[in-house]
Amino acid sequence: MLKFIQSMFYHEYPPPPALQPFIQCFWMLEHDYREPFHTHEHLWADVHAELIFTTGEPYYRNDPPGVNPDNTPQRPEDRKESLPQNFLLGPQTKQTLLYSDGFTGFIAARFHPWGLSTFSSPKATDLIDNILPAIRALKPDCSALVENLQNRSREEKLQLLTSYLETHAPKQLPPEHQKTRAIAAALQAEHGRQTIAALTKEFRINPRMLERNFLQYIGLPAKLFARILRFNHAKNLIEQNPDIGLAALACETGYTDQAHFSRNFRQFFGLSPARFKAKIKKFKTDTAGQDHDVVFVQD
Repeated sequence: MLKFIQSMFYHEYPPPPALQPFIQCFWMLEHDYREPFHTHEHLWADVHAELIFTTGEPYYRNDPPGVNPDNTPQRPEDRKESLPQNFLLGPQTKQTLLYSDGFTGFIAARFHPWGLSTFSSPKATDLIDNILPAIRALKPDCSALVENLQNRSREEKLQLLTSYLETHAPKQLPPEHQKTRAIAAALQAEHGRQTIAALTKEFRINPRMLERNFLQYIGLPAKLFARILRFNHAKNLIEQNPDIGLAALACETGYTDQAHFSRNFRQFFGLSPARFKAKIKKFKTDTAGQDHDVVFVQD
């Protein structure tokens, strides 16, 4: 996928065969965040982890307004948490907003939910809702990779990152890891709508073993993993058709209670499904006739 949206460059690259069991895709993004149409990145609950190497202005997070230890109000600069230049973004269970004060570019590897644990130093559960420096998060030393990525072309960066991961990828996964991969892939294929009981029966696995394997290799409990998949399916359905009704969305994503569906959606995205539908409608109206394969919605 190659898209130019005003000053934005976005491109996805498929992984080579040796990395396909671990990596969903490589991708690049280059953007000047001073452009008013897209001033920050709105991340949402997602079961994938991202390994990101940036250039230019670093990303940062703004914490909600609070008070200092002496009870004085925090200034905006006190709430600004700069991210490392190169970092691992673990699977997320809630929204995260990332900001930049200028031009930021990066190359990234998006891991399958089961793919990162082979390469990471921390336990999979310690990566959830976490952002860690790449040099601390990766088991193989990446300091030489970080240095080599400087002042390289897009194609050279892709080759360097691909070679680094190929060098450290295992030839074969342990049986428990392989079974976890198969179960997670089955959940993805059905957008998380199967019950845990049905999965344990289909894959002939004890429920406690399934849960233990999910925590070890993915970091998320199986039920939460499925709920996040259902949320992302609902989000994609809204992006495709913002006129879809909430009752239809709830039914399509396996909810019998519309209110429960709406609460989960807001928990994972920071917006209600009704508000997100309205924003997508406005986006499609404002960009009528343009390609909507890449959707960016500002808060």
